[in-house]
Amino acid sequence: MISLQNEGVEVIMNITIKYLIICGILCMAIFGCTNLDKSIDQKIRDDLVGKKITYHNIAGKPINFTVSVSDIKFIEKVEVKGEIYWKVRVGEALMWNIYYDMDGEIIIRKEQLFVT
Repeated sequence: MISLQNEGVEVIMNITIKYLIICGILCMAIFGCTNLDKSIDQKIRDDLVGKKITYHNIAGKPINFTVSVSDIKFIEKVEVKGEIYWKVRVGEALMWNIYYDMDGEIIIRKEQLFVT
């Protein structure tokens, strides 16, 4: 409801609030973006940076790869068999896909994308 009191100040305020609400709804509908997604993204980054991923070289010797900020290439929401997960690509030459639960708290699976 638009009010015409106070020389148009309330009109501008009410229109601006409605505009922001509509923009937020459109963003969620078109891009699937939410503030929750941003906080989950940060939670995953905070969890991964500094974590060691162990793999084995061709001789079977275990080698540790420590994840840095620049190693996290992307985080995307994926659906697998009706369940929502967060897929995280880590590394460049040595790459892994790491899958987190819907809340971004528990690593469900690690997928090594290179052969040793």
